[in-house]
Amino acid sequence: QALEPQARLLAQQLQQLNQQALALHAGLEQRLTLAIAPELLASDWAEALRPVVAQFPALVVEVLAAPQDDALKLLHAGRAQLALVFERPSIDAREDFQEQGHETLVAVMSPRHPLCARRDAGVAHTIDMTQLAAERQVLVASRDPALTDTRFVFSHHLWRADSHGAARALIAAGLCWGWLPLSLVEPHILSGELLRIPFNNLSNGSKLFVDWVWSKERPLGLAAGLFVQQLRARA
Repeated sequence: QALEPQARLLAQQLQQLNQQALALHAGLEQRLTLAIAPELLASDWAEALRPVVAQFPALVVEVLAAPQDDALKLLHAGRAQLALVFERPSIDAREDFQEQGHETLVAVMSPRHPLCARRDAGVAHTIDMTQLAAERQVLVASRDPALTDTRFVFSHHLWRADSHGAARALIAAGLCWGWLPLSLVEPHILSGELLRIPFNNLSNGSKLFVDWVWSKERPLGLAAGLFVQQLRARA
């Protein structure tokens, strides 16, 4: 009788191990890896994991933050099963995807930046894109210099960072300007740390859709398949 509680616990653990073994045999991944662009870590991506973890409680989940091009490289190399990234410039026939939502990228700089110091008769100075072409721009990009999304390259003098946090720090120091997600920089704009650049020849804001992407070249495991089902149900 004294050993009964421990025996019940052991029996319960053995039952869980048996269930996990059956699930692995049926196609459950040893580990579900999600590669997420750092700018999207603050988005609502984890909720779809709830039913997956409820059905497979012993599942190991791994989340890797990587610049978009690197996240897609992890996906196609089989290191990750799914990647959360911005819409791509073109469709890749190797990929399938499910739209999650959208994000607005805005061009920001520090009020301490030399371009912001100019005033014209007490009125805030507006900036032409041709002026920014001569200023340092920081781009959140792959660790591979050969991989660059040229859609947001406007400057002839380009710096690179592999996270939005590093890019924001460089911008806040007045060293450069850059495009960052509005949801991340809006509090810093409201506090006065950053400025949404006032363009005089176009609106400042570019809406991009956000997608979960997976490879068509390898079948999804049970957990990844259920995750995709949840994404589509939520959509």
